[in-house]
Amino acid sequence: MKHLTMAALGAVAAVCAASIPARVMAQEAVCGLNRITSTTLSLNDDRFHVTAQWRAPGGLSGPGQAVQLTADSGYFWFFSDDNVELVVKVLDACGLPGFNNYWVFAAGLTDVEVTLKVKDSFTDEERVYVNPLGSPFLPIQDVAAFDTCAALFEIGFPELADGRFVIALTDPIKIEQARRAIADPENNPHSVMGLIVKEPRDYNPLWSYHLDPSTIEFFDNAIEVCDAAPRYVEEHLAEACGEFLPGCRWCPWSSQVVAEIEVARGGDREGW
Repeated sequence: MKHLTMAALGAVAAVCAASIPARVMAQEAVCGLNRITSTTLSLNDDRFHVTAQWRAPGGLSGPGQAVQLTADSGYFWFFSDDNVELVVKVLDACGLPGFNNYWVFAAGLTDVEVTLKVKDSFTDEERVYVNPLGSPFLPIQDVAAFDTCAALFEIGFPELADGRFVIALTDPIKIEQARRAIADPENNPHSVMGLIVKEPRDYNPLWSYHLDPSTIEFFDNAIEVCDAAPRYVEEHLAEACGEFLPGCRWCPWSSQVVAEIEVARGGDREGW
């Protein structure tokens, strides 16, 4: 299917909808192609997750099938794997004068309805771009998509000898606070508190949870009800956010910001 008019697409959609068994559609097969592929692009070292949902005339719809091209780009096909419909890239402009954020670029070779979603797994922020049915897909050049350039910091614990805990910060003020705590811990708050999220993150691979970057604060003193060692939290994660660590707030007294982990531009991390 190299190029089809809207009328032709409608006819194809009707044929596909009538001919594809429900169990095959559930496996994300398209028009008789029992080819199961990923529906998510993972870009910039798995930080940004990109999906595309399409809808054609006649009611046929489904997830775009994702194909990775480079560390920060990929494409989607909808009807057959030799027919590229949408190309996407997420560019790291952190540190670039005048920007200091992440850009989203996309180009479509289609006029079906497309809902393109780009999610930042560090912060859970999401951008949604919609192309209406019957309209040529207009280029997306969003150079203000994610104002979430992150810095990673290692948190040390006296009782933690077999691993380390890593936090991500996206607020420039908090990033500077963390750097001051490393440089002069005696005169700057250096312990860390925030809300636990019961999901792993690639930058904190030794643990089944992480701290929500938007909730992280630095402190010298805190209430004891939110104090717990990271290993104890891991072992009692199912109980967290109830009587244990109410409201998911964690404030380990023994924590200390000890080092910044360099994030090399282009996605690879140094010092990891």
